[in-house]
Amino acid sequence: MFSSARCAAAIACGALMLLSGCSSIKVDTFPISDSRIHKSMLTSLEDKKRIDIVMTAMSTIGKPYRWGGQQMQEGFDCSGLVFYAYTQNGVHEHEMPRVTTQLAKNSRPIKRSELKPGDLVFFNTLGQRYSHVGLYMGEGRFINAPSKGKQVRIDSMDSPYYKKRFTGARRLHLISDELVAGAKQDRLAGRG
Repeated sequence: MFSSARCAAAIACGALMLLSGCSSIKVDTFPISDSRIHKSMLTSLEDKKRIDIVMTAMSTIGKPYRWGGQQMQEGFDCSGLVFYAYTQNGVHEHEMPRVTTQLAKNSRPIKRSELKPGDLVFFNTLGQRYSHVGLYMGEGRFINAPSKGKQVRIDSMDSPYYKKRFTGARRLHLISDELVAGAKQDRLAGRG
């Protein structure tokens, strides 16, 4: 029987292989290249946490869009998808922003060329700078809960729709904060 982590990894790798021939986007793809996750390139706990967050988000592909949704059983809206991916990987719910504008406010801007898996990409879809958010996965693609009547899917940042509406990339501090807190707990418990 496959574990949920193995299933998520299989889904992630399969989706990336399907997408490999679709684009020649030259965006930072670390640690994803040639449509595969290269675990040997994951040299830090932060890199590993980023991939875990992306794999969790990928496990939601095909779930229905639902405004306010943040769980597998109910479906997801765009910020609910980000909330779910982070909180399933050790970020405490009370520390994690839940809505798109809060995600933007509680993250720092980065250049598109600095994007890593697990970073946030923002779009103006409703006449507001930060009205839509997706979870960057590498190779110029992001995991997206697009809108009512649709399902969670992978989209390209360079599709005409999203390229025109892209308003910025941002990075949450919560990944590294969680790892620092975990390392401190390990040292206090004598495990590190």
